[in-house]
Amino acid sequence: EKEKEIERLKAHIEQLQQQNKIVTPIIKQNQPSPKQVQTFNKDNTDNTYIEPQLVSIPNQSYQMAKYTVTFKEYDKYCKDRNKTKPDDRGWGRENRPAIYVSWNDAKEYAAWLSKKTNKTYRLPSEEEWEYCCKAGTTTKYSFGDDEKELDKYAWYDKNSYDKGSDHKDYGTHPVGEKLPNPWGLFDMHGNVWEWCEDWCDSDQDRKVLRGGSWVNGAGNLRSFIRNWFNPTVTFSDVGFRLVCEP
Repeated sequence: EKEKEIERLKAHIEQLQQQNKIVTPIIKQNQPSPKQVQTFNKDNTDNTYIEPQLVSIPNQSYQMAKYTVTFKEYDKYCKDRNKTKPDDRGWGRENRPAIYVSWNDAKEYAAWLSKKTNKTYRLPSEEEWEYCCKAGTTTKYSFGDDEKELDKYAWYDKNSYDKGSDHKDYGTHPVGEKLPNPWGLFDMHGNVWEWCEDWCDSDQDRKVLRGGSWVNGAGNLRSFIRNWFNPTVTFSDVGFRLVCEP
């Protein structure tokens, strides 16, 4: 089973390499300078859900989750809805990003959390995601252009996938272990790809993913790189992050 998954990931990488040849940045508008923002983490007395920590985004009305949705959060949803919990590949659950979650699953989770909290939680649009990832920067990554600095900010092939399946660092990692971007958002580069609301094109058969993952090379972790898959598929390097409307 492990060998099948490795082959699946290899095919995934080859597909990304082909896609990367035609990827272009989609956001060109001026972005505000990075500034200090406040984070929130509202406690709740309802043990059936966990509300995410949120970061206020400069010049925007929405807030974005500080981290991708974790197994600790997603497992609450599965228990409450009597759904089968997604596989964790034996890497661990708790604060690791929830994986093997389709775009459809992410949408259902957002709707469930919205009902629980009487707020509007949703997937970010692709434009919102990139705006938050760049955090006012115009460089390849939110920390600059120097790829040598990537290890400080991201889990990617060199410090995860390339280690081999028997190494302790192979696979996903608990959220927030690397440095955040200038607006206090963690893992915007690497660890897991993140579902966005948008269709990738007019055919409307594939949804956009952003951010790169523990499987990918540095080029696929740049702030403007796109990926896309059918909204029903799941992978061991795909998760999601939510935004919250006021």
